[in-house]
Amino acid sequence: MNSDVSVVITNYNGQDTLPKTLESVKQLDPLPSEVILVDDGSTDQSTKMAMEILPSLRVVRMGKNTARLNQVRNAGLRAALHKFVFLMDNDILLEPNCVRRLVEEMGRLPQAVVCTPRLLFANERNRIYTDGQKLHYIGSTIALNRNAVAKGQSPVVEGTTGGGILLMDKENAEKVGFFNESFSMGWCDDGELFIRLILKGFKCYHVPHAVGYHYHKYRTTERAYAQVRNRWLVILEDYSARTLFLLAPAFFAYEIFLLSMILLKGSLRDYWRGNADVLKELSTILQRRRITQGQRKISDRDILSSGDLYISPTLLNNSVFRVGIKIVNSFFSGYWHIVKVFI
Repeated sequence: MNSDVSVVITNYNGQDTLPKTLESVKQLDPLPSEVILVDDGSTDQSTKMAMEILPSLRVVRMGKNTARLNQVRNAGLRAALHKFVFLMDNDILLEPNCVRRLVEEMGRLPQAVVCTPRLLFANERNRIYTDGQKLHYIGSTIALNRNAVAKGQSPVVEGTTGGGILLMDKENAEKVGFFNESFSMGWCDDGELFIRLILKGFKCYHVPHAVGYHYHKYRTTERAYAQVRNRWLVILEDYSARTLFLLAPAFFAYEIFLLSMILLKGSLRDYWRGNADVLKELSTILQRRRITQGQRKISDRDILSSGDLYISPTLLNNSVFRVGIKIVNSFFSGYWHIVKVFI
């Protein structure tokens, strides 16, 4: 018996991992009613291979490579026939009960619109890749349990603000317009939808007992532009005016810290390009801001958090930088303790 779930897989040149992904989808219990592959202009044999592995596969072709993952995700969501859509990438393996457990929690948890699974490293299956995320108030990620050893089943986490692998209530997610297609792939392109859903009064949950595995590639500088640009889009579109005013000194301090990281990565050009593009797009950003703020039902205090910023392990090899990170985290935690009661 099939479940009333659409599985949507996003793909670009995924021939090395997509066959394994599809084989894991074929082992789901129960099987999904439909599986959709949204191909973003692949030039390899991945789509052909996928149709051979799963003849019932529906293929949605973007026509050319958009390099905009949110456009690809939205194309899959619009093509899906069912209310519940499990959205995943082409480098994910799933435990047979993963989607079933997410569906069960979606039906049990109040006001749930999104549920995300725990992802472990595919090549190191006792280590956590993602266990839910929180949005640091300065516009960065607090990656819960990242790289930690997985020990048993953790409780469901309410208020997660990130994760591109997810089960979605399509009908309710459509009320905020699905994913923001203006975001570049690299940081918070998925999480920004979570933020808008939570602002509207819905709930997003992380479900650690639903498990998948990720073929992770360590990245260096190729996403620096998106990290700079997307951060400002989140802050300018989703934060209230009061929050922007109260956090202005922290934003200034973080820019100094961020610039030092960018210099260490050798990505200064991407830093300036990301900021310049935000200025060019300011009128459009303000239009989207009016829509988001008009739908707001809760305060930023219910979304924003403080805690240790996630820093790439490659940067932590520098002992001076490790000390600097501790100082930075202490400063931002102290500042949040002072201002959060006013937000």
